[in-house]
Amino acid sequence: MLKFNIETEPEKYFHQLVEILGIFPPLTKLRKRQREIFAEILIHFHKYRNETDDVSTRLVFDYRTKEEIATRLGISKANLYNIYKELRQLDILTKDGINPKYRFRYLQFDEIRFKFTTGSNNKNT
Repeated sequence: MLKFNIETEPEKYFHQLVEILGIFPPLTKLRKRQREIFAEILIHFHKYRNETDDVSTRLVFDYRTKEEIATRLGISKANLYNIYKELRQLDILTKDGINPKYRFRYLQFDEIRFKFTTGSNNKNT
C-alpha cells in the first residue's frame, strides 16, 4: 500500500480535499479558480459550524463573506458571482446553498483510499 501523511488544518484541509476529490465527477469539471472558491465556501461553512443550518447558510452566502472570498483570492466580485453561477450549473451549489452531497465537514474524510481497477472485463490482461 502506498501511504502519504498530509498535515492539515481547516484553512488548508478544504483546499486539499477539493484537489484530491477533483479526479471524480463533477469536481473533474472544475477549473482551478472554481476549486479555490468552492474550498473557500467550505472553509466558511466550517467557520460557522456551530450555527443552525439556516444561519450558517445565510452567513456563508452573505455579501460580506463573498467580498471576503473575492479579496482573499484577488478577484473581482463580478468574477466571483460568475463562478458561483457556474458552480450552480454543475449542481455543486444550489439556489439555497451547497448541494448536501458536497457539503464536506472538517476531517470528515481523514483517510481516503483508492483502488485502481482496469476498465476491461478481460481477466487475462
